[in-house]
Amino acid sequence: MKEKQLKLIAMGIVLKVSKNDEKKSFNEIQKQVIENSIEKENTFATIGANITPIINGIGIDSYKLVAKEIMIRLINLIPFVQESLHLWQYGRPAFGKTFMLAKVLSPISKAISGKITGPQLFGDIKKGEEGLVGSYQVLGFEDIQSFNLSTEELGAILDFLTTGETRLKNISNSTNDSLSASKVYPTSFIFNGNFEDSIEKELQKNPYTSVKELLCTSFTDKFSQENFKTRVVCIPTWISRNLIPISDKDFKVEGYQIEFFQKECEILKNISLDYDLKAPNKNPRLNTNIRKLVYGLYKLCNFSQLVLGKKVITTQLDLEGFEFIAQKLVELPFSNSNFTLVGNVAVNQLWIKLSEHLMKYPLTSIIEAFVDENRITVKFKEEKDSYFKIALDSQGISQNKAEVRIYEEIPELYKEDFVPIYAIKNDYTVVVAKTKNSLLSSFQEVKNIKELLKKNISLDSIKGSLENSELIEYLEYIEQKNNEEFLKLKKENKRLCDFILDSFSINERIAAKNAPLNKKEKENLTYDIIKYLAKNYSIPENIFKTYHFVLDEEKRSVQLLHYHYIKI
Repeated sequence: MKEKQLKLIAMGIVLKVSKNDEKKSFNEIQKQVIENSIEKENTFATIGANITPIINGIGIDSYKLVAKEIMIRLINLIPFVQESLHLWQYGRPAFGKTFMLAKVLSPISKAISGKITGPQLFGDIKKGEEGLVGSYQVLGFEDIQSFNLSTEELGAILDFLTTGETRLKNISNSTNDSLSASKVYPTSFIFNGNFEDSIEKELQKNPYTSVKELLCTSFTDKFSQENFKTRVVCIPTWISRNLIPISDKDFKVEGYQIEFFQKECEILKNISLDYDLKAPNKNPRLNTNIRKLVYGLYKLCNFSQLVLGKKVITTQLDLEGFEFIAQKLVELPFSNSNFTLVGNVAVNQLWIKLSEHLMKYPLTSIIEAFVDENRITVKFKEEKDSYFKIALDSQGISQNKAEVRIYEEIPELYKEDFVPIYAIKNDYTVVVAKTKNSLLSSFQEVKNIKELLKKNISLDSIKGSLENSELIEYLEYIEQKNNEEFLKLKKENKRLCDFILDSFSINERIAAKNAPLNKKEKENLTYDIIKYLAKNYSIPENIFKTYHFVLDEEKRSVQLLHYHYIKI
């Protein structure tokens, strides 16, 4: 008996045909171009490699996505491997919300727009009709506020989101209880729509501050009550870019055949996972959604292993990372705290794994790694003189781009105080900072360091064209003040460097960046430095803030490594 195989297809031809005939689903197209199919007997070795053909298979170029964009696309797919997970997905047009349901994963999903009645949705026993919930695994409601739903229909939707149970009757006409019946379906609902432009801009500008109030503006009056919000998971589309389709000229990109993927997803729905939540929510409904998200991510990240009956590759730490993300998502409509998606070891490690496709070397080559909200910074054993900054979201891409441009425009006089940085990819998803020195995140930054970047005009080049002696005198004065400020900042940086070098051994400094510190250790390595400098050198404490420098032990000097926020 032939062993089961993974079935993939070259996606370039699929996208080309799809572009020429918008009415055809991926399923129909792939049956026409079956000669481009590929069979694979072995599993994919890593989480990232497992995810790649899944996302490619729905027409999105996974190689161009950063880690948080990959996570959002995976969450979109969880309803296909985990029953009764309901999503609230609002975001700007061109995100691909409707495209996936109406074209890519048809015929097991459907996008509904305009109008729908209770009997059409849940069935009409009088007419002997089962309803759309009996025909599709996932139903998408496009622009839900445009649906003119009755109170009873709204109640039926709310009941269904809770139990999967339908009131199988003619909702609009029948009042006879004898005609009523119930049936439970595993169908998931996805509510799609667009934020107002002002809300979308604000969410993109500050994606990790308290977003509760901004997000809640997307819930219409009919769906704004808490008992509805606890039954849906909000997708943070605002931290992602628009849909990035696979080029129809790229015939090397492989994705799962959509029919194969759909059938296997249906099988995976029956797989259960023995996992206890590490930090359960007080609300049991939210815990239900957290579990579904964790289970769904587990199935997608082990897709080839589960399909071929092999040992899974996700670790206990990966599951804890899934739970961290799931907790943050379910709390979105309810929490006023900052929306952070990094923090503990589990989730930070997960972001590194999901960035594998953007790395020059394999995960096993990493010798240093640092994670913040927008980027990871890694060093590989093959290039010990380079720190690679890999974006996690669209803000990380903007920071990479800004840093490269800032370095390019820094006057030569100041460049020695900045680590050279260059783009590795044209889209700035990855840049490289060239330095062999150690990164010390416990260093503090002088807040007005941006003065270093002021562009200087060469007085020698303009004196000949100036006749006003007072203007020349003024310009010379400004030049002198800028130079004095520059020398002052360099002295402050040197004081800081000397203090750390003299006060802490190299082992203590290594521990500061590689090992979790307790509160007292953090105070010794961070806050006391500021107080020491402020007291002994008469420098106000408020001019310092946490920042990243690199340290040259031999030269006893520092250079800026991260300077994305500096404005020229």
